[in-house]
Amino acid sequence: MYAVKNILTQGKNRGFVTTDSVASKSTVPANVNAKADLREIIINPLTLSTNNGRVRIAAEIRIGGDIKTLWFEIEEIYKNYLAADTLDAFVAASLIPAILHGKNIRLKGPMSGKLFYNLSYSLIPILCEYLEKPRLTQIIPDTFTGNASGGTGVAAGFSGGIDSFCNYYDHARGRVPDEFILTHFIFNNVGAHGQKGLDADRALFFQRFAQLLECAKKMDKPAVAVDSNLDEFLGQGFELTHTLRNTAVALLMQKEFGKFMYSSGYPLSETKMGPDNNMSHLDPVILPLLSTERLECIASGGQHSRVEKTRRVTEIGESRLYLDVCVCPQNAPAGIANCGVCWKCIRTATTLKIFGKLERYGKAFDLNAFAVFENLYLIEVMGGKSSYSKEIRRLIAEKNFPVPFTVRFIGAVLPGAVAQQFSMRIIPALWRHKAIARFINGCLAW
Repeated sequence: MYAVKNILTQGKNRGFVTTDSVASKSTVPANVNAKADLREIIINPLTLSTNNGRVRIAAEIRIGGDIKTLWFEIEEIYKNYLAADTLDAFVAASLIPAILHGKNIRLKGPMSGKLFYNLSYSLIPILCEYLEKPRLTQIIPDTFTGNASGGTGVAAGFSGGIDSFCNYYDHARGRVPDEFILTHFIFNNVGAHGQKGLDADRALFFQRFAQLLECAKKMDKPAVAVDSNLDEFLGQGFELTHTLRNTAVALLMQKEFGKFMYSSGYPLSETKMGPDNNMSHLDPVILPLLSTERLECIASGGQHSRVEKTRRVTEIGESRLYLDVCVCPQNAPAGIANCGVCWKCIRTATTLKIFGKLERYGKAFDLNAFAVFENLYLIEVMGGKSSYSKEIRRLIAEKNFPVPFTVRFIGAVLPGAVAQQFSMRIIPALWRHKAIARFINGCLAW
């Protein structure tokens, strides 16, 4: 039997002291004969520690000559959610570093046999192709967890964005069988809060969680905030790795959750294998491969277009106060989550306006700022080649939404690649020159 070591947490863990030891109650021997070498990532036994009402679960991870401590923290009231009898979450978190550096992953503790099989025979080859790296990584477990007990909860990450609100809508009572109804929201600090450093990201994380908690209470769902240093540990772009980051958190709590419904960022038609810079394109393929005997990981929402997701979100009353899609929240007025101008805001606000619902979101978006740039963005919609532009054009035609002639003309004559740059380059360049932008926007209204 393998036991998680109960050791005192060092000073680098910021005052947390170890209070618990956890043993794996059902383990079966794995292959322990493989020889360790220098080309390995070694995941050491887990530690549990508590401080000021929070619980930290951590593992010391050796990467070549470097030693890092990867940790996750949750409120102590959710302590029993933690699957401290397995290294599954830490294995998932180590996959990208292992593949990028061509290293094996050796475990000093148990992992799911199902997860080991899925990673070894399917997911690692897929990720090697995605990252354009040779297939050098193998997992060398110490033991397997066997038939460990799990929970029946259904968790979903919830950020307040279109994808997560739509996920909630799709898995509400009456729309799915009872065993698929969402029971919990998870809100993670794993790299989605700016990637500006541990302290800056954490401050924004807790600020956003306070807003989300209000929303979750109104929807009668418990919300679990999971803080971590995973972004610092990985040191990679969030979009490149986000599915693994967030699923690692779900694996961490598979003692409570039997299903993890992960909001897909792209429709199923855009699923693709091979090199890319956004892991969302792989979600429907790789999420099932991150499942264990206890936790089923499911890609959710890929059956909808972005426009259809937005339409569904408009049926959720809480979204009118708590919808949060902004990538530049520092530009939003106090008390409003969305600046109304960044590429995500202006795309969402335009879709809401075509549906005739934008005025209902006056407490979520800076509608005055949006009004200064809306015709500029419509040039991108009418002339751009992205799937988002095409979706919104179809909605404009379906709703017979009035688009100024000048906008239509410019969108028709501009090269698609140029039109596609309005939300990412031209509008941000005009952000500090609103008088000029207002003049141009007025001219485009002809």
